[in-house]
Amino acid sequence: MNKRQHDGDLTVRDGLTHDGDLTVNGWVSLHGGTLTVAGSLTCLGIEIDGLASLVCHDLLANVVVVAADPPGHDGGSRVRAAKVRALVVHVSGSAMANIIAYRDVDAVYLQH
Repeated sequence: MNKRQHDGDLTVRDGLTHDGDLTVNGWVSLHGGTLTVAGSLTCLGIEIDGLASLVCHDLLANVVVVAADPPGHDGGSRVRAAKVRALVVHVSGSAMANIIAYRDVDAVYLQH
């Protein structure tokens, strides 16, 4: 499996696909589209806007922030991962169901 390391922050506006594990030595900001990682995504923190989503096998981050869907928009699965491991998970509004309804989430602090 392909492993990639990205130094600094990573901003995704129109989606991105990576075939393998992805390590980001900074923050990941998703502002649109879907970030798809075939393996594990490891980063300092990740922020997901109301119009973006993440699909990966495992998500390992210090902070996970998921915004609520904008009015009139149903974003569907915003974070789809077999496991989410984080120190802090903060979700707004209906995003709670999208991240933990049927997934394994391990967080020191979970705020909704």
